[in-house]
Amino acid sequence: MRPAAIVIGGSRGLGRAVADWLATHGFDLILAARPSDALEEAGRTLRARSGGQVHELPVDVGTLDPAGAAAFVARCLELLPRLTQVYVTVGVNDAQDHGSASDAVLGPLMAVNAIGPCHLVAQFTEHLRHTPANITVISSVAAVRGRRVNTGYAAAKRALETYVAGLRHETAHDPLRLQIIRAGYIRSRMSKEKQLLLPPADPARLAATICRWHGDDYGIRYLPRYWALIALGLRLAPWRVFRRLTV
Repeated sequence: MRPAAIVIGGSRGLGRAVADWLATHGFDLILAARPSDALEEAGRTLRARSGGQVHELPVDVGTLDPAGAAAFVARCLELLPRLTQVYVTVGVNDAQDHGSASDAVLGPLMAVNAIGPCHLVAQFTEHLRHTPANITVISSVAAVRGRRVNTGYAAAKRALETYVAGLRHETAHDPLRLQIIRAGYIRSRMSKEKQLLLPPADPARLAATICRWHGDDYGIRYLPRYWALIALGLRLAPWRVFRRLTV
């Protein structure tokens, strides 16, 4: 019997790379993302590649409330009752995101990066907590310490991490595992337009590592792994040093 997984945010970027890896390793899939040509194309391509079930399930994570999340998760379990792998890769940032950004900027950042994913993780946890299953949430190294840039994005990801960590503690004696990946720079259309301190990582390589970790109970890990040392430096930097950072 083929294993089953869902990738939320699976039409582009790291989510698409995760879906590619799963499809080529024998998983039946649900690809969830905002309605788009990219979602439909991803579904067609992965169905042809995998020979198994691949369902496209449109969802706007930024508009989900608890009832909407419950209905979405119920639909997922109707499509793939054997579902045991959940990857939450959805995320969005904004060039105008800084400490004094307007509500028009902060609202969508909080909704897509924190509130909607929290509703989904809560529902999947409720349904899967007594199952040997895995929920992997993609966060960001931005969540390590708040800065003058990506302020709302970092705050949202940190909120998501804290919520997932709380659920992990609540389900500590259950077979369900909840994990967090703090990802560094990833090669994408957006990264091509930015001057980055370090080279962006290949999403396919990150996806392969993330998927191979699905049986581990690690809590939180960094990818690429060298970001763990960078994050330690950011956390330990005294304020008189940290305040001088411009990125």
